[in-house]
Amino acid sequence: MDNLLYFPYISIPNTPWLYKSLLYWDAIDTITPRSYLRRPDKFNGPYMNELLEAELVRPVMPGNYVYDIPDFSNNFLMYVDKKCSSSEENFLVKGIDLKNLTQIHLEKMDDIAYELVERGLALKNNRWVYVHKSIANDFMLYLATLLGAMRNSQPITDNILNVNSSFSTISKEQAIFFNREELRRSVLNHAFPTPNEIFKVSELLDFKLRNEKQLKNFRKHIEQELLKIDGALEHVKDEMLSALIKDIEYEKQSISEKMKEKWNVFDSGTFIQLGANSITAMNAVQSGTNLSVAGAALTIVNTALSTMKKVRNNKKEILSGPIAYAFLVNKKWSNT
Repeated sequence: MDNLLYFPYISIPNTPWLYKSLLYWDAIDTITPRSYLRRPDKFNGPYMNELLEAELVRPVMPGNYVYDIPDFSNNFLMYVDKKCSSSEENFLVKGIDLKNLTQIHLEKMDDIAYELVERGLALKNNRWVYVHKSIANDFMLYLATLLGAMRNSQPITDNILNVNSSFSTISKEQAIFFNREELRRSVLNHAFPTPNEIFKVSELLDFKLRNEKQLKNFRKHIEQELLKIDGALEHVKDEMLSALIKDIEYEKQSISEKMKEKWNVFDSGTFIQLGANSITAMNAVQSGTNLSVAGAALTIVNTALSTMKKVRNNKKEILSGPIAYAFLVNKKWSNT
């Protein structure tokens, strides 16, 4: 999976997590009621509309999916009934101020909302349903795992506390992803610079399109390394993570030095050739022979073009490694 499906909120908070996730993954889906697409001003900030227009964030309308999920309502209600009967925590909402409850848009819940109201576990106000935070977190994880499986997008949240990895609807692949998320965030926090806010969306989109190959190589490398760390003995995981972070930093510095040296393509033969061609050109100018001048100039141009080709090949080779994308990100935004 190269795309994420964000939960629990409709608008993805404008934080460094969003910035780094957009740089690392191809796109992020967000569970969006239809009314938000008709009224884009409902999103929290213009940055969300810009991301949606650039298709870096993609709206997923739950109403297009939940009716096709077998026993969508019954399975969650059975889980809630069991949760309420086996827990000492009181999930009833009677007498609780709405501001102390968590709201979920009605379109996400289908019949579940009305059943929760009947059980005294929810309050309905217009198009919003208000429930205990624990039930809200469980429902959004339940919904995200089901939608993620249908769209081939990995459910993810910016707050790992929202994830109960033992939840029954989480697939094996999704559970593995969740378990590695803390490792992944540690790596990306060191690999990428941290801006104060999302920069110009058009620049972000253009950067990803221009460096698509480097992004895929970087992501493949990091995920392979995380696989190794996740499968290692517990007492060596921290050491392996630290070594990976140091390797990335070393490679970024190494690429930076090599990029400074990419112009080192002028060997003695090139200088001799340029010198000879320059003398020929000067003689041609003095003699006034147009054909000789043109021939000498063409030779100089060919030598220059050959040299520039070597420079481009040097740059291409330097940026072919798996850490090149992290270097390019730092070069672009390290001072943001």
